Amino acid sequence: MRDIVWGRADTVVWLDYRLAVIMGQLVRRTWRRIVTREALWSGNRESLRQTLFSRESILLWALQTYRRRRREYPILFDRRPKLMRYPIIAGNWKMHLGRVDEALAFVRRIRYGLNQIEGVDRVLCPPFTVLASVAEVIRPTRIGLGAQTMHWEEQGAHTGEISPAMLAELCQYVILGHSERRAANNESDESVNHKVSAALVCDLTPIICVGENLAQNEAGQTHEFVGAQVRAALAGLTMEQAQQCVIAYEPLWAIGSGKAATPADANRVIGLTIRGAVADTFGESPAQAVRVLYGGSVNVENISAFMAMPEVDGALVGGASLKPDFVELVRRAALV
Repeated sequence: MRDIVWGRADTVVWLDYRLAVIMGQLVRRTWRRIVTREALWSGNRESLRQTLFSRESILLWALQTYRRRRREYPILFDRRPKLMRYPIIAGNWKMHLGRVDEALAFVRRIRYGLNQIEGVDRVLCPPFTVLASVAEVIRPTRIGLGAQTMHWEEQGAHTGEISPAMLAELCQYVILGHSERRAANNESDESVNHKVSAALVCDLTPIICVGENLAQNEAGQTHEFVGAQVRAALAGLTMEQAQQCVIAYEPLWAIGSGKAATPADANRVIGLTIRGAVADTFGESPAQAVRVLYGGSVNVENISAFMAMPEVDGALVGGASLKPDFVELVRRAALV
């Protein structure tokens, strides 16, 4: 059943075939007991037996069952383990396309193509100034909307800040703890943790960003540093709340540099460090349920390689999400 849940159609066909063989064996064993009529013991008996129990009949039965199951339960036959971790591609516009006219022109250009793609969640994260306008344009679609940050307080004397309650009417997601905000706005692990808790209270899915800088990477401190970030961000959450979070691994040295981490390196950090940190606090099951993305110079050319990694559940895309071929990037991610 584990293989079926993970969507391996070849395993389903094999199980159906084995089931057909077992059924044939059982009926063959009771053939003489069940069949008592003289007509079936005549010369037609052998042809009837061959029709019922030939290998071709068994394979045909398995194929028909497989096709019926695929029509009835298509999600079981997808290539990725969607029942456990559904892929997600989020486009972080950062401080681009902040005018309503340019933002809407871009969204109208890509929304049809994005909406047609199956098998992956699609999320756009534009600047605050155009959130309401973009929300209106994508409302009839299945495209998600996310903010790029927020304050953890519901209201108060916080000039220039946006509360989670303000976002809840527009968005489903919010990016928290991005390295650019940690560096430029002095966001600490503690403030990120407050934001994560506040987002969950308002039914927003937090996309929590973690990652090491180049010096830490070269010094072999990735495991220790990134693991600490994950544990700090999820501190005080329940198991159910932790499973609702999305974590994005973005090595700082790869963001906007054009130099991405290798898929194998990203897979190792996500599997051992990030899921390991979640497992230390909440157990192995929540660690396997949390969706973890890779971010850092992701583009159309390398998205397939990252999505092929078993621990990578999607991508947080920066500059490539501002181009029309973002649709192609999402399509390639869905095909892996």
